[in-house]
Amino acid sequence: MKKSTLMIAAAGALALGALLFAFQSLSSAREKAASLKKTREEMRLMQEEVLALRSTVERLEGRQRLTGIKGIGRAVDEVFEPLGLREKVKSVKTIESGSAGEEKAEVKVEGLTLNEAVNAFYSLKNSPMLLIVRKADLKTSFENPERLDVTMTLSLITSQ
Repeated sequence: MKKSTLMIAAAGALALGALLFAFQSLSSAREKAASLKKTREEMRLMQEEVLALRSTVERLEGRQRLTGIKGIGRAVDEVFEPLGLREKVKSVKTIESGSAGEEKAEVKVEGLTLNEAVNAFYSLKNSPMLLIVRKADLKTSFENPERLDVTMTLSLITSQ
């Protein structure tokens, strides 16, 4: 074989090797790009979850800062008084405090109409304080079957 033919064959083999190397590099780059796209999508979904949780936490912390009320009895008064139901609250018995910053009480309200009961629960849910209804028991009143007697366990969450 001639030296020039041998050089052409060597150059061809070298070019073929370079092409195979470039193809392999391109293939691994595509796989890495696909992997990065998948990771980016997962991160975007996680970011949406974090932002949703952050807004919930900020909303609850804002409500907690608004709670300048000391004691669950005063908090119950703050919710029921604007509704004109203060006189229907028969008792507020403090139960053991759960964790630090949580005060529980059993509240008995007698003689509510269904509309008043709905308004009371709405006010409890949307109060500026962190009041949580842990348990509620609605029964018809013995004296007037059109009225309700409500017994509920409430928790006031404070920053203490």
